Order: sequence, then structure tokens, then C-alpha cells
Amino acid sequence: ITDIPTETLTLETFDYAVTGDGELAMLEIVMGQHARGIIANRQVKDLNILPYPDYDAIPLERYTMTIDGKKATTVITSRGCKFSCFYCGSAHTGWRPRSAEHVVGELEMLYQLGYRAFYIADDIFTFDFKRVSEICRLIKERIPEPISWRATTRSSLLTQEMCHEMASAGCKVVSIGLESGSNTVLKAMQKQTTIEIQKRGLEYCKNAGISVKGFFIFPLPSETKETAEQTKEWERGKKDADTIGRPPTQVPNPLTP
Repeated sequence: ITDIPTETLTLETFDYAVTGDGELAMLEIVMGQHARGIIANRQVKDLNILPYPDYDAIPLERYTMTIDGKKATTVITSRGCKFSCFYCGSAHTGWRPRSAEHVVGELEMLYQLGYRAFYIADDIFTFDFKRVSEICRLIKERIPEPISWRATTRSSLLTQEMCHEMASAGCKVVSIGLESGSNTVLKAMQKQTTIEIQKRGLEYCKNAGISVKGFFIFPLPSETKETAEQTKEWERGKKDADTIGRPPTQVPNPLTP
């Protein structure tokens, strides 16, 4: 909706179309401050000004998500992305983080409600290395018992030290948009990474005891039968048997935070 708000079907179907962040616009709508139609909402630059969700107003017993057998819920610690993959609109909103203190404060509140596992639903959770390190430190200091959590990021935004820190704070799985096993296809989709960088990120996770969930897309620009087979073979691990156990080497990120 933010990218293409003027599509005819959209305008015919919905009373209001909010581009950008929704919190302030939703408040203004219920207060009767907007006529129906497209609302070009201003962006919330400082996410720390937004209150935590009002969990007292939600029938929590209806939600049965679990992670590693533990009662789980989602948490969003940042919005947007600094990259420009052709299929994704997140870059259009810019990357904005919540502070480590604000994030762990929400985790503490959820812990008191009985949650012991979390899915961090950011696009690039690890963009700011210092912030991730601080979140991990505060989790270990302020959460009474070990928790499990998962996060989504890019392989180019991982280091070996960070992966060990995340694992020590309870991270069990990192989801990564690997997309393709072909550098030609990755370049065509403006991924700003390579297979070699992707592999290093996987090695960092493996060495820290973190599992990886890879996302793939078929077909992509420049896709051929051969590149699709390369992706399938890489996903199956057929071409990487000789890398198992190989000590990782630091690879420069294409975009350093």
C-alpha cells in the first residue's frame, strides 16, 4: 500500500489507505480527523515514543504460538531496511531502531505474562552491531531465566562474535533471505551480496550453535533452469560438503553499519 496506494481496486475496496507508519494515522482516523481515501502518514522517527502493546486488551488465551515447546509471541525491535532488493518495499521506509533498553523492557513485560520464547520479526535485526550486543547483555542481566528467541537478518550483517553473543542470550535460529544459489541472479535482484558472503554468514551461525532457516525465491530476474538447479543443489548442501568444519574468515560487509 505504501508503494502503490492509488490502484483502482484498492481505492474501491478500502475506506482508508494509510501509507507509511500506521499508529498516528489510526489514532487520527478514530478521532474523526481524516476523510476517507489515501492518508499520507508521517513516519515515526523515534520508535521509543510508542507505548508497548496493551496486552490486557487482548484475549491472550486464543494465541497458541510456541517456539522450542515454549509459549511464544512476536516482537518488532526495528522497522525498515537499508538495502534495496527489487522485490521488497521495506527500504522505502528507512531503517529505524528501538533502543536496547526499550526492547528488553518489553521482553521483561512479556516474561511476566508467561512468555519464554520470542520471534523477532525485524527485516534486519543485526544492522546495528552495538545495539544487538546491548540487547543480548540486557537479556542476560534482566530476564530471570533463559529464554529462546529467533530473528531475521542478512548474512552480510553477521559476524562470528555477534553470533556467539546472540547464542549466549538464547538465540536458537536465524532466518536469512538467501534467495538464490547464483551470483548472477543475486546481482540482478539488487541483493548487494554474493554466495561467498552468504556462506560465511551460515558458517558464523553454525559455529555458534545457531540453526539457519533460509528463504528462497523462484523465479527471479535472470533465472534459468541452470541457476534454479544451482539454488536447489546449494539448499540441499550438495556443493558445500567440503566446507563443513572449515574455520570461518571475516568477509567485509557490502554495507557496514
